[in-house]
Amino acid sequence: MATSEARAAGRKAGIERADARALALAPVIAEIRASGITGPPAIGRELTRRGIPTVRGHKVWLSSNVVALLKRLDRLTGQSLQER
Repeated sequence: MATSEARAAGRKAGIERADARALALAPVIAEIRASGITGPPAIGRELTRRGIPTVRGHKVWLSSNVVALLKRLDRLTGQSLQER
């Protein structure tokens, strides 16, 4: 059975991976939005069309995945990336 320290370390590592992935996707999201695609469902369709896997490796992006990504980027960059 995992200790609380091991669980905490695993949680921290997962957050760090998700943060890094979000930051890596930031330029792609900016490019998509600059092309006029701004809503989470449309951004998700474009990420799926481009063959970019979700943070968890899924092939299809759901609107909820995009919203979570935008919120994470907002937290990490201090800039609101939600639909403007």
